[in-house]
Amino acid sequence: MDAPYGGSLDNRLRLTFDVLAAIRKRVGSRFIVGVRYTADEVIAGGLTRRTALTFRDVSKKAEWSTSSILSADTLIQTRALPM
Repeated sequence: MDAPYGGSLDNRLRLTFDVLAAIRKRVGSRFIVGVRYTADEVIAGGLTRRTALTFRDVSKKAEWSTSSILSADTLIQTRALPM
């Protein structure tokens, strides 16, 4: 897939952020919007824990209510914002 959603990690994460921003815009601020993200695909060339930490850092500015980042064997982060 080419730009704007392919290539770099930032571009690949952009799809998630664009979809969740559109959901937030549609449902408004009083509706819970969450995301669950797989951090480690445990395959060569797959997502890694480093990717998860980047996602965590970038998601601090996100407009969703809750997030959960999972690894194959560990819950890396769960976040819930006050409503």
